[in-house]
Amino acid sequence: MIGQILDDRYEISRPIGGGGMGTVYEARHRGTGRRVAVKVLSGSVSRNEAALARFEREAKAAGSIQSQYITEVLDTGADPVTGQPFIVMEYLDGEDLSQVLARTQLLSPDAALRIAAQTALGLSRAHEARVIHRDIKPGNLFLLRGESGELTVKVCDFGVAKIVIDRLQDVDNSGLTRTGSVLGSPLYMSPEQARGNKDIDPRSDLWSLGIVLYQMLSGRRPHDDITALGELIIAICSEPPPPIQDVAPWVSPQLAAVVHGALQFDPAQRFQSAAEMFEAMRALLPERWALDAAMLAPPTEAVRQVVAPRLDPAMAVPALGRAMPVPSPEARAVPRISDLEADGPSSDFAPTLVGTPISSVMHPEGLRLPAAPFPPGPPGPPGFQPPAPIPTGSQRSSAGLFVLILLLVGVGSALVVYFLSRG
Repeated sequence: MIGQILDDRYEISRPIGGGGMGTVYEARHRGTGRRVAVKVLSGSVSRNEAALARFEREAKAAGSIQSQYITEVLDTGADPVTGQPFIVMEYLDGEDLSQVLARTQLLSPDAALRIAAQTALGLSRAHEARVIHRDIKPGNLFLLRGESGELTVKVCDFGVAKIVIDRLQDVDNSGLTRTGSVLGSPLYMSPEQARGNKDIDPRSDLWSLGIVLYQMLSGRRPHDDITALGELIIAICSEPPPPIQDVAPWVSPQLAAVVHGALQFDPAQRFQSAAEMFEAMRALLPERWALDAAMLAPPTEAVRQVVAPRLDPAMAVPALGRAMPVPSPEARAVPRISDLEADGPSSDFAPTLVGTPISSVMHPEGLRLPAAPFPPGPPGPPGFQPPAPIPTGSQRSSAGLFVLILLLVGVGSALVVYFLSRG
């Protein structure tokens, strides 16, 4: 498409990204000369109704949100010659967070906090517009470089977003499936999203942001050791992430409380809104949340040698004791989702599990796991016993084999006693 004029308005100059659904190009508006990014749905995918619905939903979702922390959608349409649908967005100069982490592995607590705070501001506006992203991950957080070197987080790729549909609207005409599906990037999924729940709400995005913050602080994600998809889904639904101070002991208890407050298994025990999570982080940023390129560095060796005081459990859960700022009832109101799940192909820029029935990745017997509570990090009072380490996949397999052997021994003993009594 290089050199092609799309819809007689946008002159395509070069590709800047792409994936299964289509390609993103740098282009210029012929009338104004403005440089823009144009996302064009590929011809084969545009004939897929589910993919087309997802593409249109991305434009509608992102276009309904007004925030400096959300990628701005400028225009949508379809080329009259090729029939290919397209979305025109602001051109972003910089790199996404996944590229930063590939270079640095982890970030200083201050930089991680600033990135998470700006992301929470963007999510707050999205949730106010009744849009749930459902795929928050480093690859969807772009760091826009300003003229003076400042960086602004831009939440992008609303391709698997959910838009809350008014209960009075005829949702049966939406063309989307009602069945539960797994959508998003598995390692960043909330437990309720991993189960394929239809009724996930904005608090699912807060879990995903908590995982991103966990990764920025420690250089790893809670279930990085698991490679099998089914086992990963089970682990997300049943195994709490290790406390952040177990893998990054230099993290302060105040910052650990933010991570802990986002990663509660029970959504009712998490931060109840992105605004509430932002307020908790803002209290730790005395000079606001501005970010610049010089801050994108891992913690120094001296910082990594520090062992910070352990998190006080009383600070850990936002719903208990309220050590963190309490928003107004209006700010705490979280809309419940009653719209329909949307299936479609994978994300454009990173591996994303989309439209996979939950039954295909769970146990063939139909395993259903309850939501386990998130244990607080071990504090330091005398006599306190820290929680046992989270078992690895091989340990889980060994434990299951041990239980099976015990059952077989028990059955064998019962048979022996039975036959001896009859003799």
